[in-house]
Amino acid sequence: MIRVGNRKIIRKLAIKSFHAARTRNIIAIIAIALTAFLFTSLLTMGSGMVNSMQRADMILSGGEGHARINYMTESEYRTISSHPLITEIAYSRKLADSVDNDSLIKRHTEFWYYDDLGLKYAFVEPTSGHKP
Repeated sequence: MIRVGNRKIIRKLAIKSFHAARTRNIIAIIAIALTAFLFTSLLTMGSGMVNSMQRADMILSGGEGHARINYMTESEYRTISSHPLITEIAYSRKLADSVDNDSLIKRHTEFWYYDDLGLKYAFVEPTSGHKP
């Protein structure tokens, strides 16, 4: 415990030590600020990378819908879409999976039909122009 009489002396010594080591104190403050900036940057980039990876996984899996059912007939689609638990359903259909164009013959090419909701969930909404 510090006595009342010693407080003035200790305060005076602390101030003189602070002024004597001015360069060291400035370097310490800069180091602390850079460390805080580094950790903030790392956390921000890490959370952004997690969001980016989740979005990339959704794009690779075919969309951001809760389920995707392939090879469904029209009657199965009508049955599922009329179910009371289905709030939104998107319709898409592969119209062609090969092309007759010689310049595209070496590339895997598909031609799909999407309804408006299907375009949104498949990340293929047009940014300019209009839908055919």
